[in-house]
Amino acid sequence: MATGQQIVPPAIYPPSREPGLKESLRAVRTVVDGWPAQVFTGGIYRSRLPGAPLIVSDPDLAHEVLVDRADEFPHGELFNRLFRPVWGRGIFVSEGHEWRWQRRAAAPAFRPSAMHALAPVMSAAAEGVAARWTNGVPVNLHDEMRRLTLQVLFDAVLSGGADFPDKAETSRHVHRFLDGVGQFSLRDFLPIPERWRGSTAGRGSADAAYLRAGVDAMVSRRRALAEQPDDLVTMLMQAADPETGQRMDDELLRDNLLGFIAAGTDTSSFALSWALWLVAHHPEVEGRLLAEIEAVAGQGPIGGTHVGQLIFTRQVIQETQRLYPGAVALVRTAAADCELGGHKVRKGALVQIATYALHRRADLWSHPERFDPDRFSGEKPAAAIYHPFGAGPRICMGAAFAMTEMVASLATLVRAVRLAPDPARPVEIGVRLGALVGQGGMWMLPYRR
Repeated sequence: MATGQQIVPPAIYPPSREPGLKESLRAVRTVVDGWPAQVFTGGIYRSRLPGAPLIVSDPDLAHEVLVDRADEFPHGELFNRLFRPVWGRGIFVSEGHEWRWQRRAAAPAFRPSAMHALAPVMSAAAEGVAARWTNGVPVNLHDEMRRLTLQVLFDAVLSGGADFPDKAETSRHVHRFLDGVGQFSLRDFLPIPERWRGSTAGRGSADAAYLRAGVDAMVSRRRALAEQPDDLVTMLMQAADPETGQRMDDELLRDNLLGFIAAGTDTSSFALSWALWLVAHHPEVEGRLLAEIEAVAGQGPIGGTHVGQLIFTRQVIQETQRLYPGAVALVRTAAADCELGGHKVRKGALVQIATYALHRRADLWSHPERFDPDRFSGEKPAAAIYHPFGAGPRICMGAAFAMTEMVASLATLVRAVRLAPDPARPVEIGVRLGALVGQGGMWMLPYRR
């Protein structure tokens, strides 16, 4: 049964005409500005502009690129050029053998049962955020949810923050580090000699250096402990490739921890912001959430055993990610000249999997513009049409961490506080760092239950 629909959530709609030069230049940062209406009906589209990516919004072709022919479509040189200065040689930017052994080694640390053990840390962070709110005083959900995910970061990824004694200063560095990750220029994408491009190594360098130094100190201290705390750092320190026994050295461990910070912090905070906003606008959904949380956890803290039982809460998160995926598109690069869907693709050409469009195609989803968590109550949607964490061998390793964090946090916050829209500041949708956000923030009025 579909839930009652109070509103049509804000969305980005395609232009009525093919994007021109202005829109294509904006697409360097927003991505979706370069998509015409036909991207939302399927197939393949490529702009006539030189160097424009091949945009794929057909499920079968998306599956080809991400799963069946994943080796033919790696992240590629552009991705590495943009992100290696930030992520070093960690899993997120590695390819081939180096990626495979790291993935095999780290996979057990990210299994759902291991992530569920972190649920108390996540619900405690959510309780801390809710405790700061004052009845009727507007809060910006984007700021508040980033504060929540940063607290989880301190407690689960940065060893409690002991090596970062000034949390306010560290938070400022993390904020600037995260903002710098997605600061690209048009030169980064143009087919020009490297000497004309300028170095990306300086992007967020001071903040990245601060975090590297702190993580290096943490890893060194943690290596010397006789008894390790039960957190993600310990899991990765103990990770070993089951085939070769290879383990991460200190530098690689640091790169992977920083990669995890960069890849997971804002995506979860944006999704939680949208989930809270959507629940506030759909009272029937809110009522069902409260009933489920009471039945599963009562008034006690949300723990690891509860996360798997909060079925409808998870559906709310899943539907939120369908409407507002953490990445509007997934980008791959052709490793060699090839053909895709009858189109010739040159070596080095970019291929964009249009996640946002796939999640909203009217022929693939019933009433795709609506917020309806019940669409996830039955058979799981095919990965080719729904992939908030990617698909194939490079599917996001932190998916279980993110889902545990979002389910535990949403349940904790909804039970503690009722949110109402701030009529003075309606939400206007935009794109930031490849994710869908509220431009100017997402302002709500909290009231304790």
